[in-house]
Amino acid sequence: MKTLCLALALALSPVQASAFDVSDPKAIAPIIEMTKSSWVALRKWEGAELLYFTHLESWRCAVASVRFSLNDGAWQDWLLAPCQTGTPTPNALPEGYLPYTRLDADLLQSIAVQVEMADGQVMEQRFARADILMP
Repeated sequence: MKTLCLALALALSPVQASAFDVSDPKAIAPIIEMTKSSWVALRKWEGAELLYFTHLESWRCAVASVRFSLNDGAWQDWLLAPCQTGTPTPNALPEGYLPYTRLDADLLQSIAVQVEMADGQVMEQRFARADILMP
C-alpha cells in the first residue's frame, strides 16, 4: 500500500506534470493509439447530427493533420484548432471554437479517420455508425 501511495504521489506531482510535453508526438502517439475508440463521436441534434472530433483536438499539439472519409467517400481535412503555445494549457480549445461539424440526419453510416502525427507517423481507424453514436 505504501508503494502504491508513493507511485500515485510521484505520478501526480507538479514536477512530473510540468515535464509532460503535449506537443511531443513520441509521447502522445501511444495515447492516441490506445484511445482509437474515442477519436470521433456522433450525436443527434435538432434534426441533424453533430460529428465530434473533441478527443483528437485534445491532443492536437502533437498532431500534424486529421483527415476523414464519410461512407467511403472522398477524404476531407479536419482543420485542427491552433495549439495554444505559450499558455499553461496549450491543448485547451480557443474560446468560441467548436470541435464538431454538422451533418444531415442519418447521413453518416461509416467513417474512416486518419491521424498524422507531427513526426510523420500515420494511424487510421474505421468506425461503423453504431460504434460512435452517442445515446
